[in-house]
Amino acid sequence: MASHAFRNTSENIKRELDSIFKEVKSHELDGKFVSIARLEMSKDMSVAKVYVSTLSGMEKTQKVVFALRAAKGFIRGELSRRLDLRHTPELVFIPDDSMEYGARISKLIEDGVAGGHTERTEND
Repeated sequence: MASHAFRNTSENIKRELDSIFKEVKSHELDGKFVSIARLEMSKDMSVAKVYVSTLSGMEKTQKVVFALRAAKGFIRGELSRRLDLRHTPELVFIPDDSMEYGARISKLIEDGVAGGHTERTEND
């Protein structure tokens, strides 16, 4: 089980990355809602795998990840400046389609409800 300090540090990193992403100057990020689906820290906290998701589809998410990788030096520097960590973890950005998947499921549910689909019972 992860210690409280480990979880706290991971949450602080995730929160600050969300903020820093808004400051990255890239046309791939302009006007896109970029979310951190999850963040996985190595046990020694030297590496942070950042799973990034958008509502724009996997192809666009991969372009966003490419832009984040290009700005990794700036992002890591900002993270170091904002958080008082002994060592700032190496950042590994990974595309994730969970937001797109969730939006698709929500649309299917809405379409089902709007279309009048109801659950069948044994008496039907």
